[in-house]
Amino acid sequence: MKKFIIPLLTVGAVVSIVVAGCVPTTLPSEPEITQPPVQEVPSDAEKPLEEVLPQETSPPQEKPPAEDILSEEIDIKGLSVGELTELLTYPRDTGNSLADMVQSWLDDGGESIYAVWDDELGVIREAFTQGEMSEQELVDTELSIIEKIAERLSSEIDYKAVSHINRTFNLTEVIDQKLANCQGYSQLFWILANSLGLTTKALALPEEPRVRQAHVACLSILTNDSVVIVDVPLVSPSFYLTDAFTEVGGYHKLRDESNPSELSCTRFRILDWKGLAALK
Repeated sequence: MKKFIIPLLTVGAVVSIVVAGCVPTTLPSEPEITQPPVQEVPSDAEKPLEEVLPQETSPPQEKPPAEDILSEEIDIKGLSVGELTELLTYPRDTGNSLADMVQSWLDDGGESIYAVWDDELGVIREAFTQGEMSEQELVDTELSIIEKIAERLSSEIDYKAVSHINRTFNLTEVIDQKLANCQGYSQLFWILANSLGLTTKALALPEEPRVRQAHVACLSILTNDSVVIVDVPLVSPSFYLTDAFTEVGGYHKLRDESNPSELSCTRFRILDWKGLAALK
């Protein structure tokens, strides 16, 4: 069973302020300095999701498949639910609350369902390492756990559509109200999947036909280098990312009309943990 040990992470921020002015050709003896008016800048929470999602900024670069496409600047493998929550710049109390909430989810036998998932993955990974299980058996188990996580999130947390008046984006609110939209679901799935060793990234979908607005989902990589798209509670069939999508302008675009993901997903951008943190 995985223990939830949460070290304190310190996040720093540097703020630069630029004051514009003009220099006269003849300096007066007693210059008057007039400060420009301060304009209030709206926070990310007050902006539409389309404005918060990262925009494409650089031409695409050729990359090897899955392991490099899903690489992180820091290694998040082995981090607990609480640690991953803090990595997204949430307070330590939020990480503790999320860990407690997940631990309270029980299976039909009264056991912690998270511990059951963790044990199941641990056993089959060890068997695979020892040559006692095939790669396909491990992949099938990973896919089964991914589907169970998505299903459990959907049953424990009710869906709430985007509202510019009353949103449910912040995990603290999600935990308290048991309500989430695509952003909250994606952060929850990202945390749970990665804490179980299932390498997962967030996806920014600027064009999503089902809801016709900016959308957030997840993408998980399986041991055989195939991937699945998770749009809680939906999980796509597995497919190979570079076979189905081509990278154009920082986005992955569907190569043709035959979409192996079977989801309404034709174009997306893969976000690292910092991109996901920026959405909160």
